[in-house]
Amino acid sequence: MSQEYAALIIDLRNSRSYTDSDRFLIQTHMIQVLDFLNKAFSGDILRTVEFSAGDEIQGLFSTGESAYLFYRFFSIWLYPVRIRAGIGIGNWNLQMKGRGTTSQDGEVYHNARNAIRCTDPTLGYPVLMYSASRNDRTLNTLMGGAANVTENLSITQNQLFLITEILFPLCLKNDFQWPYDSLAFNRLLIEKSCFDHKISKTDRELPLDHINLTDDSVGQIPARARNDIYRKTEPNAFFVTGGKQRGIPTEAAKILSIKRQTIARSLESGNIYWARSMALTVLYEMNTNMKEV
Repeated sequence: MSQEYAALIIDLRNSRSYTDSDRFLIQTHMIQVLDFLNKAFSGDILRTVEFSAGDEIQGLFSTGESAYLFYRFFSIWLYPVRIRAGIGIGNWNLQMKGRGTTSQDGEVYHNARNAIRCTDPTLGYPVLMYSASRNDRTLNTLMGGAANVTENLSITQNQLFLITEILFPLCLKNDFQWPYDSLAFNRLLIEKSCFDHKISKTDRELPLDHINLTDDSVGQIPARARNDIYRKTEPNAFFVTGGKQRGIPTEAAKILSIKRQTIARSLESGNIYWARSMALTVLYEMNTNMKEV
């Protein structure tokens, strides 16, 4: 059986509604986030995620899990700008060595294009995956559910969600590691705070406004995902709770000027733990399906 790959295509929703100045801010922010995430997923990226046409970006991954995680992290970083995405699983028929993703072709890209073409945020599907498998419906429902929860967060909740994902990243690989240093994280998070203020046109204080990841505090960010994620997704488990992990509000409070109780209430009211558990279930099911093929 030929090897299958995963292509990811992402585009802005309602891009024509933004002014030229906002479009410039968005594209600048996208470039910085893409640079960061391409480094984070370098072990799974076969063709760097980059702009392909207008506001559209695309890339090629070794697994569907890594493509989904890239989309998920990218959507969190880009909020409050909303995106749509298609993930295609299939053969990489035309492999052009030394060329970028736009020079590649094959079933995997066709399936991703078909997936993004069928996205419909009004029906709850801002992201779709197509692999011509009977599992697509289940996975797309879970991905859509998780995406719809996070798209309805307030900007404050989104920033707390982002910090949660940095401190407690969801993944099924023990070797996942953020490409961080204190200055790089500081710059990106400060830029994210400025971006949120400008795009949302708000002057009120946000959680990231006073973040300061010094050389000491940056050590609080784990190099790897917490082990209890794996214990709660063992094959004999009949439900998933790994999205809610011990210590999330406490760890977030250490690098934010916000009380632990306030963070806990915000995460609970935004159903962020539930969205994380749905996303974790997607990863687990993708991984299980691949092993059964």
